[in-house]
Amino acid sequence: MEYNKIEFLRYISNHDIKGVINYLQQIPEKQEEYKRYVSVFESEQYEDLTDNQELNDLLKVYHKYYRNVFYLKIDRNIATATMTQDFIEILNIDQEVLEIENLNFDDDIEDKYVRPIFEKNGYSFLGGDTSGFYGPYIWQDSYLKTFDVELPFSHEEYTIRINSGFISNSWLDFISQGVTGTGGWAGKDGIINCNAGKYDFEGGIFQVSLLKHEAQHILDNKTYQDMETADLEYRAKLIELIYSNDIEMLKGFARDARNDDETNGHQISQYKIKNEFEKELATRKIDALSDNDITEVNKIAEELYVKSNNEMDKKYERK
Repeated sequence: MEYNKIEFLRYISNHDIKGVINYLQQIPEKQEEYKRYVSVFESEQYEDLTDNQELNDLLKVYHKYYRNVFYLKIDRNIATATMTQDFIEILNIDQEVLEIENLNFDDDIEDKYVRPIFEKNGYSFLGGDTSGFYGPYIWQDSYLKTFDVELPFSHEEYTIRINSGFISNSWLDFISQGVTGTGGWAGKDGIINCNAGKYDFEGGIFQVSLLKHEAQHILDNKTYQDMETADLEYRAKLIELIYSNDIEMLKGFARDARNDDETNGHQISQYKIKNEFEKELATRKIDALSDNDITEVNKIAEELYVKSNNEMDKKYERK
C-alpha cells in the first residue's frame, strides 16, 4: 500500500488515532512514523522537548491530555479535570488556595500557574482552547513585519508577528506529528501571529490562508459584537476561496466538513461551505471539479461572502 496524505489527514480530521496507527502500519515507508505513534499513544513514551525538566513535565501533562481525548476517547470534561489535577499536583498548589479562589483550568490554573513558568524561562505562551480542545502555543522567538492585505471591500496594512522556536503548537500538530497544525491566529491586540515554520512568505498559501484569512477575523471582530467561531471561520474561509487558485482548497473544506460537534467552529464552517457550494453547483459534485473551475469557485465564494455580510448585520450588533 502506498502512502496517501489525504487519507492520513482524513483520519486526523476525524480524531481517529487508532485508525492512523492501523493505516501507517500498512505503509512500508512510514514505519518510523508508525513506531512513534505506538510509542506515544500506546506506550505513553513522551519526548522531552527542552533541556528544562520542569518544562518537560508540564508539557507531558498536555501530552497525556491529548492521549486521553484523542486515543482513549475519554470525555473531554473528564480529561480536562484529570489534566487540572495533574497540574495541581506537579505545581504543588495548596488545597486551601483552590477552595478560596475556586480555581478552574483555563481561566486560572493555566493562566496563573502554568504560563508564568514558561514565560520565566524565555518563552511566549498562549493558552486556552482551539476548536474545543486545550493545548497551548509556546514559542521562543518573534519579530514584527508589516504586509499590505487586500480584502473584497478593504485594503489595509497589517502587522504580523512571526514566531519561531515552537515547543508546542497545540493539539492538532501533536496528533498529526507535525503534518498539519495551526499556522497562525489573530491576536486580541490586532496583530496576526504566524508560525514561521509553516509558510513560505512569498507563497500563495501564506498570502491567502494566513494573511487574508486572519485579516478577515480582525475586521469582523472590529465590526461585530461577540461573533461565534463558526461564523468567523465561515467568512474567513470564503475569503480564502475568493482569492485561491487551487481547487483542492474547496475539496479539502468539503472533505473535512462535519456538524456533529458544536464546539468545533472550523468543521461547522466547512459544513456550511460544502452545503452552500452544493446548492450553487446544482448537479455537479465538488470532488469532480477541476482546475478549470477555479474562476467559478472564486465567483461563488464572493457571492456567498456578500450574502454573509447581510446575514451578519441581522445576527450581530455592530460595535
